[in-house]
Amino acid sequence: MAQADSTPQEDVDYLRAWADSRPTLSCALWQDTADLEKAQERKLERIAELAGVRPGMDVLDVGCGFGGMLDHLVRHGGARSAHGIDPDGYQCREILRRATPGVSVDCLPYAAFRPTRRFDAVVSISALEYVTGSGVQGQREEVTALRDFFLRAHQWTKPDAGLAVEVVVIGPKGLDAATQQKGRDMLEEATQQSSGRPPALPNILAAAQGLWELLSVRTHRQDWVRTLDAWHSRATGAREAISARWGAKAYDATIHYLALERETFTTGRLSAAHLAFRRTGEE
Repeated sequence: MAQADSTPQEDVDYLRAWADSRPTLSCALWQDTADLEKAQERKLERIAELAGVRPGMDVLDVGCGFGGMLDHLVRHGGARSAHGIDPDGYQCREILRRATPGVSVDCLPYAAFRPTRRFDAVVSISALEYVTGSGVQGQREEVTALRDFFLRAHQWTKPDAGLAVEVVVIGPKGLDAATQQKGRDMLEEATQQSSGRPPALPNILAAAQGLWELLSVRTHRQDWVRTLDAWHSRATGAREAISARWGAKAYDATIHYLALERETFTTGRLSAAHLAFRRTGEE
């Protein structure tokens, strides 16, 4: 039975039991490695590279989660400072608990963020899905919501700043509303966290037009499948420990969520994209 004071939504160890140690909870990059920790580290390196992060920069992470990217930026990327934004209080408390030098965080939605300085670069991993909200939207509404993100990022940054985004997007096969809703329900049941809605890649590009120059875009659908396989393997290997600490229901929900996500990525209903932009304009 799950202990009364140790529930999935209140214990980062639950996520570490089946994801990586940070935990990153996003697409790892598996080139030249079969190790989940190294694959996630490679992803962090790649996102920092796409954003043009160099030593001495002040970098903003929108949707910083548990702060794995923030720590990477100051410890390995040479950033002078790494500031995160995330509305999840528990994740923010975990960042504050670690107290990594050079790392800071505001626990609030990105739209409420009011920086006191401009940043040299922005990174964002698995945040645009939440920008678009959880309801069914048309193309115009989705582009409008995404443009708000790009406009704010433009206001927060210096001229020629870099922006790197990792985002789950609608895949080449398309994703029907029923499957999309089922996936959100599974995610929320497994992790006790709210679920966003993957946008369409063309809508992201349309929303950035005139604010951010697109430098590169690359999809990583097979990397997501392999990441989900690694999580599934870790979860099944830790079945007894997860069930004993958080309950069989938490374990079952996690396995069902991972299976559904794998199916949607394998069949091409969902994909994942890395996009690199450069800020336009002088002001």
